[in-house]
Amino acid sequence: MNEYIETSSLPHYSSVDETDDAPSLTLPSEIMSSSDPTYGSRVRRIAQAIHTEVYLANRFISEDQLDPEGVFIDEYSSRSDYVVSEKDNRRSACRYIHASKKGGILSLPTAQHFSVNPQIIKEAAGIHRLSDLKPREVIEVSGLASVRLDGETEYSSQSSKLDATRLLYASILRHSLDGGHKLWLLNTDKYLLRSLELLIGKEQIHRLGEEAEYMGPPTIPVAINPQDVVRAAFADTTNFGVMKQQYLREELPGVSTKYLSNETKAVLIENNIELNEESKMKRLLTNRRVLAYTAIIGYSSLRALPTAGVEEFHGSVPLLWGIDVGTAVPYTWGLIETVAAKKISRRVAGGAVAAGSFVAPYAYFWAEGQDYPPYINAIAGGLIGLATTLEISKVRRDTKIARSLQATP
Repeated sequence: MNEYIETSSLPHYSSVDETDDAPSLTLPSEIMSSSDPTYGSRVRRIAQAIHTEVYLANRFISEDQLDPEGVFIDEYSSRSDYVVSEKDNRRSACRYIHASKKGGILSLPTAQHFSVNPQIIKEAAGIHRLSDLKPREVIEVSGLASVRLDGETEYSSQSSKLDATRLLYASILRHSLDGGHKLWLLNTDKYLLRSLELLIGKEQIHRLGEEAEYMGPPTIPVAINPQDVVRAAFADTTNFGVMKQQYLREELPGVSTKYLSNETKAVLIENNIELNEESKMKRLLTNRRVLAYTAIIGYSSLRALPTAGVEEFHGSVPLLWGIDVGTAVPYTWGLIETVAAKKISRRVAGGAVAAGSFVAPYAYFWAEGQDYPPYINAIAGGLIGLATTLEISKVRRDTKIARSLQATP
């Protein structure tokens, strides 16, 4: 559930401050996170208390769902980080839920309770396969709610709601850039959706499926790519774009470059945002694409070497090695096109390139030799079988994830 809802301060909220081990709920700044080493536990208690009050007031939960301390704790609380803002006599809270290592994206509420489009998820996250999206790279932003501190019951003005949303989401955006999050999932009501369209741009919000009820009134499942949000904000030349850029200039100084794309990094440098740079060597050693291609080329190189000891092979070992290494990159490209290309013609072409690249070194090996002993054929057949099995397992896993995402709750 992710919508901006508000209530006046209620007994459950104030009682959180009455426990023996709970210090004053006053926070040192207007925006704080539960990841803060000093105030983290306090921020978590405040946020959970706000959620409890708002959910009770709106009858999303009942009293019998509260824990012994009078706080609502759900199945996602243990893997959630909370953010709290205090401004204009109001406290607002939001949280982001981390995917579990076992379930990945399927462990998040929106993926579990809504039927969502897997192709749009891939496009939003900038990935070729659903299985490429690691659990640490996707979060769900939820529980945007507020309580008034003056006991009044009037709802906030739209500008006040927008400002609270801006504070909370800007803080999560910074955490996402530092943490390498490629995707946010949300399910949001139409009113918050309009606010988000103002804040980050309509084109940055990818609608994933149809509106459905989940813990409250109907909400719409959407996805957001945090790095796309940053690049779009700095490309916005409108007056509102200038305001968004000011928010980012306040929030982003010192952001880590560890997970930033080259495009995002260039935009931040161009706009004089101070970056926490990693060494080029460390970036290379931790870059997944570089590691993937290095692994493929390394495997291809090592695979060709044992043929030097095979007496029945009469061809050129350096040539075999060159074919093996030279086809590694087109083989990878072909696989990506087969899985990710939108046009059927490109998928067919990708499949042809992948198949040809895969077969080429084996074809040369068998063409330039004869009377191979059974164990040589068995090894070659085993390598082909292993590669085929691994690829089939990836396809099956992607298919399983896609079906789970599309399943109707």
